[in-house]
Amino acid sequence: MATGSTSSSYRVPTRCLPIIKCPCCVVRDVKKYTTNTDLHGNKGRDFYKCPNHKAGKGGCDFWKWGDEYEAYLFLHGILPNLESDNYVESKMGM
Repeated sequence: MATGSTSSSYRVPTRCLPIIKCPCCVVRDVKKYTTNTDLHGNKGRDFYKCPNHKAGKGGCDFWKWGDEYEAYLFLHGILPNLESDNYVESKMGM
């Protein structure tokens, strides 16, 4: 079985996830973005971050890939827990 990829774009169907108030700064709603560059093969991959995000520069640190954001929503009871605990743990790197 081949282990290579036929495309450099990262495309995973994502559900429509709710937008929440940033849990770090509690000032603004997080926003959904999609990568435009192909750095590390992530082109087209969704991520969520606070508009105040400036990691290490005194801004908000909230930034998550789409699957991590989904797991965050499950863990904090924002989405109903339709998946197993193992799914959430795998998405959060636990």
